[in-house]
Amino acid sequence: MFTAEFSHDVSATPSTIWKLYADVSRWPHWDEGTERIDLTGAFANGSRGTMHFKGGQAVDFELAKVVPCVEFTDVAKLGPTTVKFAHLVTPLADQGGPRSRVTHRIEVEGPDAQTMGAQITSDVPASLQNIARLAEAKPMSLTSLYVNDVKASTAFLENAFGLVTRFKTENGMYCEFEGDVPLTLVSRQFIADMMGQTFASAPAPMSIGFVVDDVTAAWNRAVQAGARSLHAPEKKPWGQVTAHVLTPDGFIVELCTSWR
Repeated sequence: MFTAEFSHDVSATPSTIWKLYADVSRWPHWDEGTERIDLTGAFANGSRGTMHFKGGQAVDFELAKVVPCVEFTDVAKLGPTTVKFAHLVTPLADQGGPRSRVTHRIEVEGPDAQTMGAQITSDVPASLQNIARLAEAKPMSLTSLYVNDVKASTAFLENAFGLVTRFKTENGMYCEFEGDVPLTLVSRQFIADMMGQTFASAPAPMSIGFVVDDVTAAWNRAVQAGARSLHAPEKKPWGQVTAHVLTPDGFIVELCTSWR
């Protein structure tokens, strides 16, 4: 019998990591040898599927154990040989941000278990590094359009494209529409006042935004990478911390804590 275990610490929550497992269409993103996964049924105990590898090989498997955000084990039979592959996620103590330990444990039982086990586990360290890279990636959080008249632009987008307003301020300076990555409208005057400069000096009348835990750290990283600071980190009257930078291509990026 062959056994091996590999672990990697990731700066992400178990739920974030679990999404990379539960959505089998994303397996090729972290397992470089996989071409696609066909799964019959939900990502749950007893579901069966087929792993298609880039070399043309296809292997049937069964999800023998699935505990959401904790672990899943798939079992495959290759002739007389059984391969059991466990994937575990363990939360770690918070050290300025969420952290988890991802462990992949492999058991191979049958003829030539040692040879087959060595082949199967050769790319596991790379897979763990890919999981960390994907789980730690910061998704875009919002897109903001800077307009002269927020109320008029809101009415236009609702009527023209069927957008649904999630929230808007009474002073007509801001509107946010429903969506996973929300579109927001911001008064040109408001953003100019917040940046402390004439808005006309900003080349693009829009921005993209990233919600981060530490705005100052994210702002410093962006500036060190070549961005120009437009607005240093500052806590706003409504409690949100925001900062703005200009990319070398002339796009405005907002870095902020959550506003929800």
